[in-house]
Amino acid sequence: MNVKNRPFLASVEVPPLASMPWYGVVQQQTQTLESSLELDVGEGETNSMDEDYDSQSSQDLEYSSPPRKKFRASTTRGYQIITFRASEPLQPQQSPLSTHPSSKNVCTELSHVDASLPCPSVPTSTCKTLYKLSMTFGPHGFTCWKCHQLVSPKGLLAHIKRKAHKEIQPKDSQAAITHILQSHKIPEGLHYFSHPTELPNAIPGLIPTLAYKCPQCPRWIRSADLPTPKGKCRHAVAHFKEEHGDLTMPDVSEFKGRYIMRPYCEGNTEEGGRARISNLVIVLPENWMPSGVETSRPANARVNRHNVTAAPQESFLLKIGWPQYVRGLGVVHMRYLMELVEIPSQHRVKELMDANPKRAALENGLLVLDGLHVGYLKDANEFLKSCHPSIRKAVTSGSRANYRLIKDKTYTRYRTPIAKTVFMVLREYHISKLKDKLPQERLGSFRVILSKHQRQATKALHGYIMEEELNHDRLLELLHDLLASLVRHKIHGSGKMECPTDQSLCLLSLREDDRFQLANPLTADCAGLQFAFFSIIIHFARLEAKSSSAFRPFEAKSWSSAHDGIPSTTSSLDLQMHGQEAKCDQIMLSDELEDDDTDSETSDTEYGDEEARSVHRIIEREKAAFLTPLPRPDYFTPFDRMKNIWFECRPTAFKESRDFGFIFSADGQSVTVADGDNHRHQLSITDIGREAQKVLQKLEQCIEESLPDEVHHLFHSFHSIASSFCDDLNDSHSVFLQRPNASRLEPIILSVKDGLCKSLWTDPIWTVEDSGTKVLNESAARGWLKFNDEIISLITTAFALTCGIPPRGFQFHTMQYNHCQTSGNLRSLFIIEGLPALGNPAAKQSNKSIQECLWLFPPSLASPFLFYFGVLRPIVIEILLDLQEDISYQETHIFMHTFPKQRRQDDLPHFWSGPDINQALQSHTKALPIRLTCNLLRHLHTAFFRQFFPGLCDPGHDDSLVDLQGQHHWYTGDRHYGKIIGSIPSTLGMSMTEARRYASISQLLQVLYQLSPPDESWCDLLSSTHILPTLKHETLAYSVAQKLVIQEYGILVLGNATASSQSVTGVLQNAPYFHLPTRAGEAIGDGVLIQVLHTLLFGGGIPEKFSRPPPGGYSVVDVATAITLIIHALEEWSTGIHKPIIRSVDMKATEHFNNVRQSAINILEKVRNQWEKEWFILSEVVHTHRVQPQCRAWHVRGLPLVELD
Repeated sequence: MNVKNRPFLASVEVPPLASMPWYGVVQQQTQTLESSLELDVGEGETNSMDEDYDSQSSQDLEYSSPPRKKFRASTTRGYQIITFRASEPLQPQQSPLSTHPSSKNVCTELSHVDASLPCPSVPTSTCKTLYKLSMTFGPHGFTCWKCHQLVSPKGLLAHIKRKAHKEIQPKDSQAAITHILQSHKIPEGLHYFSHPTELPNAIPGLIPTLAYKCPQCPRWIRSADLPTPKGKCRHAVAHFKEEHGDLTMPDVSEFKGRYIMRPYCEGNTEEGGRARISNLVIVLPENWMPSGVETSRPANARVNRHNVTAAPQESFLLKIGWPQYVRGLGVVHMRYLMELVEIPSQHRVKELMDANPKRAALENGLLVLDGLHVGYLKDANEFLKSCHPSIRKAVTSGSRANYRLIKDKTYTRYRTPIAKTVFMVLREYHISKLKDKLPQERLGSFRVILSKHQRQATKALHGYIMEEELNHDRLLELLHDLLASLVRHKIHGSGKMECPTDQSLCLLSLREDDRFQLANPLTADCAGLQFAFFSIIIHFARLEAKSSSAFRPFEAKSWSSAHDGIPSTTSSLDLQMHGQEAKCDQIMLSDELEDDDTDSETSDTEYGDEEARSVHRIIEREKAAFLTPLPRPDYFTPFDRMKNIWFECRPTAFKESRDFGFIFSADGQSVTVADGDNHRHQLSITDIGREAQKVLQKLEQCIEESLPDEVHHLFHSFHSIASSFCDDLNDSHSVFLQRPNASRLEPIILSVKDGLCKSLWTDPIWTVEDSGTKVLNESAARGWLKFNDEIISLITTAFALTCGIPPRGFQFHTMQYNHCQTSGNLRSLFIIEGLPALGNPAAKQSNKSIQECLWLFPPSLASPFLFYFGVLRPIVIEILLDLQEDISYQETHIFMHTFPKQRRQDDLPHFWSGPDINQALQSHTKALPIRLTCNLLRHLHTAFFRQFFPGLCDPGHDDSLVDLQGQHHWYTGDRHYGKIIGSIPSTLGMSMTEARRYASISQLLQVLYQLSPPDESWCDLLSSTHILPTLKHETLAYSVAQKLVIQEYGILVLGNATASSQSVTGVLQNAPYFHLPTRAGEAIGDGVLIQVLHTLLFGGGIPEKFSRPPPGGYSVVDVATAITLIIHALEEWSTGIHKPIIRSVDMKATEHFNNVRQSAINILEKVRNQWEKEWFILSEVVHTHRVQPQCRAWHVRGLPLVELD
């Protein structure tokens, strides 16, 4: 039996070899004429040596007596039989399945329990039928180890008919259940077992989860996946608001957290309601913590830092004086100050509607203002877009700031600081006018510092908001007056707080427990405030140039589109957390405003226009007065003070951003990454490769599970079809619709659809009536479509891990496998040299739509990817059509949800978003010590290439003689002159050279992760690294081998050829250069192998200074080549007399040594996998090897003593 069929072992990984009781035994080999690999397995069923296990489970496993497994060498001589001793399949101590029955599937025993004991009880023997179903019977009843749940006697039949249990044919199900119930003495009519509501320990096979109990009802609500106690209670708090909204919200400490088990998942009753047994909750003790195989998954750490805060003692905070200012306010709880700058929400308005109608009216007005802020910022930028570019430059001339065109969603983020300033001003003004002084007393001595003009503007805006009817035009006039007064303000004091923007920056930086946000996101707030200041002055100049006394928008569409994009139903907590995540993920510093790479834009208005000249003059005047951080003799401005805060925070912000960098270990095999709490985690490069391999295995398994048994062979044999796919790069249609490919796919699609209709399928999606009409089984169809989401999740994860430097999160949803007739967007999927490749993502810059880029799939992902989109996606589309769902995007785009998510329309609910991709990455790579995100992978892979392939990071383009004679530069010649059309689509807009380099980056990472074979053509490109094999110094290495076999092995016996021949035979039989470790930490090989391999890699020189061996050690091909050279040198003395073997002349010798090299590669692959640490020790010794010079006295000799006339 294969261990993969054991659910509780399916994800267990063998621990490192050094920690396991393996030992090597070297035996002599006389002669082996053919290449072979023997596997000698002991009695009983054992797993393959290459089986994958879950490493976190190893601490709870025990080892039994080891079977013997052999690897037989594959050359005439020069190798040994390498025999490994391994343990039995890793088996959990607590699992009753560890002692399994024989391989027969039919259980003939009449009883498995002691009939004298009450039911349920501990069994006296193992039921083979239960074992085949991966189930056990015990004091708690029937446990399914595959589904991690209990199964009631009544629900047994329905349970084993699920797709997860295909071990028993549907026609045999009833007989199997009858045997199980009778042999375990289940009383007739007993549908459910009784269970206590509390247990001292977890039920074996079930996975307890952390949950929080509602203080007002018996409900237990699962914990949120957040690090802080408040975050973990997030779902419980939401439940309380929804179910008990009329009650006062309790403190977070009143939500008690415990580990619980929900043992049953019995589905619905015959009446259509949820089965009552499914609501059973078993609570574990308060001090219970997860342990054991079923619960001991390692927690990986978040890398983003949105929950990290700064202590009041931080130097940057003390310099700007905020902790001292806040302490001096005498506020009892900081939450009251933080509420002043909260983003309003529709939920909050509804909460206040009955309790406080006036405050509800204020919050409703602020909600409307929130949408207007976005339109206000966008309208200013649209105005400059219509002007001559010199006017845009005038806004920021004399500084390093930029005021660029940005995307619509970016306006939402940039509006936050100025909008919160307005909210703070209006809320504090409203509180000050209340007769009830309690709200004001909660604020301590905090009062918004307003000038006379600012107070008048605040009073007018507040008074208008409190009216029942709100007119947007009038509201905009009053809002602009207040904003202009906030910027055009002369300050004559020099205290810690002198203006509203000073106070709002402080308040929006406040966090729980009297802490503040980090310097890095604070600089982002300053950047957003600066952008708003520029926009306000632009509007001011525009209106003054038109002699307009009231604000009027420049372009109406700016307001409609911007207002539609404001989330009105999202809570302020959600918005704040989302905003902080975006800031930390994008490392917003002073260059945050530089979203675009160019200032170029069209000009609809000539500079000579008098109005444009007037706008230019006013902007110059206002900038000199209010937007220039230069010392003035008599006043400061809010802009000056904001820039001073920015200046004081900037050094700390840069330090925080450097904490996100990577430190490579001394051996070059791992990288240190800081998590969100600035704790260091070591991440092995090979670990990521293993996770990628596991994801690819899960993908194949998931596709296989989605198919009926009778068509599995179509997926298994699809590789040959996928490798023959062709792509007409002049055809805009999908590769799956092109005639040669479509003709191959059509019979496969029909066979799979036919399998989904057959009655043998557990839940047929379609049933065929007598008339031949297919009728959709909606419940079965929706259940089968869950595979679709899981497959896309795995494809997304595998692509992000292996494609090279992955696309940005927002670029995924723009990838298309077919061109869109509505938008005219071209397809992004191509077949290049037999492998799928994605290109043409949406550009980050606003002045272009497509980004020239290319990512190549690894071979192991190509076949599942093409099978899904060529076979399964058409079936998914047909099912969605029968369900009357929208399929317009399914027919064109790659990364799609089966059904749209419940989120705002402008957040593209049909598509995979950045957070969706991050969640998939984290879900499928839980074994890693950190939580991967798309942004982290981009940084991490870039660091890999800079560390191991520095040549790829330095373009090194020079003008060739052809370019010089053509009187143009290399990039002009590459793009416009003598273009050669090859296998790269012209729609990518790149030269063949650039396309090959893009593909090489993807392939190099795949080689690094051992997902693709190396390419010899990269040797020149990658001369600074030895991850890939190199033959540059093979001749020199051979000469070193010729010398060393005589010097080190003493094979030459002078005057006795027979003795010399016997000596050579003995060396080839013992193979000291192929010495294997006898204990952990011992190197592979001997001094001869080290010197020959060093020469093969570096010639007569040494590695580059401060360089390290490549990740995973040197290439197996290089080591095999060095061993072949040693054997070659020994064979020249096989007769006792040196007879050169010249491969270029003797073709038989060439073929022989090629076979030797290939056989060595096959054996060394196994050796490297089993002795990872020892393999790297060999690589480290080779890398640091230096030839020691001899110290001796020198005399001239060796020349004849001849006197010449």
